[in-house]
Amino acid sequence: MSQESAYIQVNESTVSRTIKGKHLQTDLGIFAFRDFFSKRTQAVSSSAYHSVDQLKFTMMQLIQSENKMCPASDNLLVKWLYEKGFKVARRTVTKYRNELGLPAASARKSR
Repeated sequence: MSQESAYIQVNESTVSRTIKGKHLQTDLGIFAFRDFFSKRTQAVSSSAYHSVDQLKFTMMQLIQSENKMCPASDNLLVKWLYEKGFKVARRTVTKYRNELGLPAASARKSR
């Protein structure tokens, strides 16, 4: 079977909805289907992608290196991430920042 015939044209969100809450039982244990798919985010180049872990690591670095007197807002983080090659929405930045346990800019400000 060629790669082309193995490729199915299904939207990512359709697959996500289909596997939600479903698990696979193996000799090694029970695994969620979502664990078998990599999490990715779009790069500035429309045909390329980055892993979500890579994006979160870059966000962490940007926040750690920011000016603590004037910390970066989520909108500014979006701009910086775009300059680093990540195409991501502000809402996504907020979500990942919260997942990393990092407070909003106003709470990161030191005087």
